[in-house]
Amino acid sequence: MKETILSKEEREKVTLARQAARNAVFERLDRTVGKEATDELRALYRTYDERLYIWLAALWNAEVGGFYYSNSARDNEQFLPDVESTAQVWYFATLSKMFDHLGGWQNALPEKIKEKMLDFVIGLQSPDDGFFYHKQWGSDIPLSRRGRDLQWSTGIIEKLGAKPLYDTPNGKYGSIGAPKSAKAVREADSKNAASPEHLRSLSAFKDYLAGLDLKNNSYSVGNLLNSQAEQIKSAGDDFCKLLADHLASNQNPETGVFSDTLDHQAVNGLMKNAELLVRLGYPIPHGNEAIKSVIEMTLATTITPPSMNHVCSIYNCWVLIDLLINNAKKTEGEERAAELRKIVYERAPELIAVTAKKMEVFRKPDGGFSFGPRGSCPTSQGVPVAIPGSPESDVNATILLSGGTLSHINAVFEADDLQLYCKEDGEQFIKLLNRQSSKSVTE
Repeated sequence: MKETILSKEEREKVTLARQAARNAVFERLDRTVGKEATDELRALYRTYDERLYIWLAALWNAEVGGFYYSNSARDNEQFLPDVESTAQVWYFATLSKMFDHLGGWQNALPEKIKEKMLDFVIGLQSPDDGFFYHKQWGSDIPLSRRGRDLQWSTGIIEKLGAKPLYDTPNGKYGSIGAPKSAKAVREADSKNAASPEHLRSLSAFKDYLAGLDLKNNSYSVGNLLNSQAEQIKSAGDDFCKLLADHLASNQNPETGVFSDTLDHQAVNGLMKNAELLVRLGYPIPHGNEAIKSVIEMTLATTITPPSMNHVCSIYNCWVLIDLLINNAKKTEGEERAAELRKIVYERAPELIAVTAKKMEVFRKPDGGFSFGPRGSCPTSQGVPVAIPGSPESDVNATILLSGGTLSHINAVFEADDLQLYCKEDGEQFIKLLNRQSSKSVTE
């Protein structure tokens, strides 16, 4: 695809600029983290080049104003761009730091692209309940899919300095006002009410939480609750406290996880629920036990299913280490955070090396990553997003194993200024999107 390939001169320019930006930070890390660990980090960063954002740019649909989930989604007419993939591409741009010099990706985009993307996202909102629904999926979708699309959509709209059309279930005010079902929501008798039945009273919420299998399915439960985080916060402080107390009472005090056994699934579940506690403003209990557990699983070298059958088993470990250290700093002070960080530093070279080895299992020739070892996941939160069995990269996995994982590694080693990509990369990415837009016009 000629429109999305950089010239030799363009590649050389961005490679030199990228290396220079990274080297300045690596030299400091030699002194603070140690040369052995920093050399492992240097090797890991070298595996990320312009191929990644060349592939992402080729997923942009200029006519719709959004990004596809994968190549098979782009190349098969039953799929359309989706708001989660679109938001995740820009989240990647933020984490990679390619637009830091402009104050963010929203300031780098040409007005035509911003307008098209805003029209796309706003056009998904339903006047009936304020949620955002895709044409390809309709409104009969799982609660987690609906909640995530609500969060992604309002995030993009706010970032672009606009408002949704209608008031949303997560407390964002619309330019027109309340959706049609607002009265039904208040009366709590509508099947399609924006506020779920379990968030209309504390007793209903308590029963709802009791019915979730936190011990055996902590990741699924955490994912479901995270998708409703803003709605839970909007319900009130009492709902947040009830949830925090419920999670704390179900943790294993010896390992910090929710199950009886320690494995990747247990750590994944702890990450999701720890993330939820932080979003609600509550501490993560049993932090010392938890960080030992996550380090053990980060260093686990078995990289085949069912031990580690998707990229989250890599990403979630570093998210959790970062969360635990940050949470300790906020709730217990800098000295406690330093104790936890020291435990990680002692194993730093090994932690980075094993992480890099695991990542290669999911890396694809286009520069991106697949959700599973063999290819992308064909569904996302219960809806179809790609052709099953496709040996391809997908946006979700790529963002998790690029800007996602690396940003948390950087935070743990106090290297937030380490750039995955530089401003020259950002300029090329925008140029590629413009080429895609021009191509769609000529076609």
